[in-house]
Amino acid sequence: MANFILNNPDVIVTNFSNSELLNMAKNANRYANYKLETVFLRGKAATIDGLSTWILNEEDIKNVHEMLSTR
Repeated sequence: MANFILNNPDVIVTNFSNSELLNMAKNANRYANYKLETVFLRGKAATIDGLSTWILNEEDIKNVHEMLSTR
C-alpha cells in the first residue's frame, strides 16, 4: 500500500498533517491484530455545486451493506 501511495500521490488526498501520518506509522503495530479489508466501490466522477465528488454505484453500495450486516 505504501508503494502505491508513493507512486500515485494524486490518488490519495487527506487532511492529515505529516506529523499525524508519522504517528500513525509509528503506532502501526497496535493495529496488527485488526482484520482489514479493502473494498473498491465503482462509480463516476461528478461536479455538484462546484464540488468534485464520486457518485457510487448503487449495486456496490448494496453489496457492501450486505457484507457488513452479516458480521
